[in-house]
Amino acid sequence: DNKTAAENLHKPTLLTQDINGDGVYEVPHQEIVTGYESVPESEQIFKTIWKQFEGGALKKSLTMYINSALGLRVMIPESLEGNITLRPIMAQNEIVFYEYKESLENSSEPLFSIRVSQKELYEPQDGYDVLRSNEYVVVTVKLFDEENELCPTWERLFEMVDVM
Repeated sequence: DNKTAAENLHKPTLLTQDINGDGVYEVPHQEIVTGYESVPESEQIFKTIWKQFEGGALKKSLTMYINSALGLRVMIPESLEGNITLRPIMAQNEIVFYEYKESLENSSEPLFSIRVSQKELYEPQDGYDVLRSNEYVVVTVKLFDEENELCPTWERLFEMVDVM
């Protein structure tokens, strides 16, 4: 009916780009992170859904949680979508991921945590291992529940986490 579908609208600040380096441009759309649908609007956290144009329609290709303040992009594999939630702890420059259990209040068992430190201020901490490092930052990860199938392996986390 000559109308744009709501799921195809996106903010002008979200730029179309080749986010995964495959030569195909993806269009970004924001959705509320699982569990944050019913919190006040000022407390909502968003993930970015990247879509590719295929066969005359936009089809989902990637889901990411992007935290510009920490300079991180965390790709959320399809197997984790809807099954995990997160809580940023900005005072510690950290994002903690939890198994989602029907509400934020019930989702209290951490799966893994990602912490960012300025390189010159970095100090090793118990349980956190260096995942990535560059001339500016050190990204460390702590795995809380490696037995849980929702907790990514170390190798998978290396693929999931990108420093911007």
